[in-house]
Amino acid sequence: MNAAVLKTVEGLFLPGVQIPPSPPKLKIGIGRANQFERETGIKPYDWGKYWAKFTDLQREAGFSPNTLNSAYDEKFILEKFIVLMRELGRYPTRGDLLVKSTSDPEFPSPNTFARFGNRKDTAQKISDYAIQKGYDDVVELCKVILENSIEKSEVDDSEINQVG
Repeated sequence: MNAAVLKTVEGLFLPGVQIPPSPPKLKIGIGRANQFERETGIKPYDWGKYWAKFTDLQREAGFSPNTLNSAYDEKFILEKFIVLMRELGRYPTRGDLLVKSTSDPEFPSPNTFARFGNRKDTAQKISDYAIQKGYDDVVELCKVILENSIEKSEVDDSEINQVG
């Protein structure tokens, strides 16, 4: 857990729960209950008798609960995708998205791009946006994906199902 999200609570009292011998400070992380158990030795079974949820325990200890992340703006996502396309000189794979999101904290998770649909739908969305912005290089990179998708969808299903 990041040290920036740890807070120190002195004298947190859980009735009937033995706190490890004279800890100087008791840390409650803003996060998972198992982190709390590792650091304090207090199990969910024990604190669960007094609080229904770990966030209730956090609130009573003076912490505010975690908040959900808000959704990225569509323009932000499209621009990030386009920057990666230009870096690679091609349309990125899911692996490329994963590597970029791991190495760049500002880059969205690969799952974020799923809002646009499958690979063809995403390429179409990127292409439409690139046309509006005049990003001709990006339109060309998307064409490869869109043309391959069209060729595959034009194949007659009876040809695929034939055993030769």
